[in-house]
Amino acid sequence: MAGVPCLTACVSSCVAGWPSLALGAGSAPAEDSRFIVEAQFYEKLPYKKTRCKLCPRECVIDDQERGYCGVRENRGGSYYTLVHSRVCAAHIDPIEKKPLFHFLSRDSGVFSSHRGLQRELQILSELGYLAIPAGAGSQHLFATPRSSPGLAQQNRCPAIAYTYSEPVVFYEYMRDAAEAGHALGIKSVVVSGGFIQQDPLKKLCQGVDAIKVDLKAFLGEVLQRGCQRRTQAGA
Repeated sequence: MAGVPCLTACVSSCVAGWPSLALGAGSAPAEDSRFIVEAQFYEKLPYKKTRCKLCPRECVIDDQERGYCGVRENRGGSYYTLVHSRVCAAHIDPIEKKPLFHFLSRDSGVFSSHRGLQRELQILSELGYLAIPAGAGSQHLFATPRSSPGLAQQNRCPAIAYTYSEPVVFYEYMRDAAEAGHALGIKSVVVSGGFIQQDPLKKLCQGVDAIKVDLKAFLGEVLQRGCQRRTQAGA
């Protein structure tokens, strides 16, 4: 997963075409220790290998190598996300764009996205954010988990939506920002393909206010091609 968050916030009127939001001055260098945080779901293996436990791929990664996503790296036998607080876009949109049913209806939202590669990205790419590995010369800004809810509050937006790229890609940032947002009364919305393991999903559900899962295809062979995973017949 190459991932950087994009932020969208919800305001008190349903208006399309909101401008981008300024998170900071200029872009941050690709290799920046501020973006590097230890991953929350992985296990250590012999010979400094790690096994990722975030998505069902369960990548086994050698030292100094990255997982399939492109944004998680084994460094000396410990596993790190390289995109925490690495925001590539932030603007205000109507919450109906998600869409969600009976959740902050007729409000708008600040949306957050990270670059990254995950399950449905081979099926559907969106806005050019997705298949760009961390550190590949992409534009991004440093935005702490506290600054994103603060930005929403400043713009009178009651929620942040984590969307555009797959938010599982930037799982740690999403959980930290959701916690910081609740302290300010800002809700969190997740728009995901749902390709995530049970334990991280349970933890995520405890910290966010709404989750929408997008099904990108009904045919098993299409999902298998996009996910490189088999699906149950008829599912």
